[in-house]
Amino acid sequence: MNQFINCDDIETQQCWADFIDRVGKYISVNCAIPFSVPAANIQEIVRQALTFFYKNYPDAVEDTYIAIPKEEVLNRGAGGFRRTIDQSTKNTRGVWTLPEGVQAVSGVYEIGGFSGEAGWNSGLLSKQTGDVSMQRMIYQSLYDRSIAVSADNTMYYICTEAFLDLSRQLFQEPITYNYNYLTRKLRFLGDLPKSDVIIECLVQIGNCELFQDDLFFRYVVAQCKIQLSRILASFTYNLPGNISVNADSIGGDGQSELDAVREEIKSMNVPSFILTN
Repeated sequence: MNQFINCDDIETQQCWADFIDRVGKYISVNCAIPFSVPAANIQEIVRQALTFFYKNYPDAVEDTYIAIPKEEVLNRGAGGFRRTIDQSTKNTRGVWTLPEGVQAVSGVYEIGGFSGEAGWNSGLLSKQTGDVSMQRMIYQSLYDRSIAVSADNTMYYICTEAFLDLSRQLFQEPITYNYNYLTRKLRFLGDLPKSDVIIECLVQIGNCELFQDDLFFRYVVAQCKIQLSRILASFTYNLPGNISVNADSIGGDGQSELDAVREEIKSMNVPSFILTN
């Protein structure tokens, strides 16, 4: 078993076994062809495919938030200056090891770092429900005649959002950080936060959920075809009936499919037109 499989989770083991069996049957056309990629090799290909998809495929990760309490922030900040280079590389000041499965960190926010002065309706947050829906704000005038009409609310919304955006840039102190996916360590590079911290990050979805994706299956099959062509090209032989094996055709089919999948994934990661035009 590899690092992606939890040996204590019977359901995960079964879904891995089912996926590997499905790939093997697809390659051999349900055993119509008397050769396939060994199961152990398919497992290694799947492991490499998971790494690729978690890094490049948008649907392989999902947004979530992790909280670091104020007490933990202050305790981790203790420790004196390390003089030697060897010791300084092991300094744990401002370092947190995030849970397994965190692929990337997209933001770190300090609670109370900027209280804001939103003006009307306290930053568009309903004081009763905490609803940030623009529609709720605009249509409040239909139920409460003491509130300005929707046209005025729309103007308030635009002005408030512009004010908040500018205020954050002026008054909210940025929290500089660095996250290493391999060690899962988040390090604050500047001053440590003084209060609770919220980390916005991307977390890997489960292996079994990704196995159901058509792109992932096609990617693994393409890699298996390329691997199979390498195996068959290592020696020359004929099947019963003097039928020769065309290893180049199998490998070429796998490579073309692999390129198509990578191109489709690449098209999903196009930057905003604001950045490109």
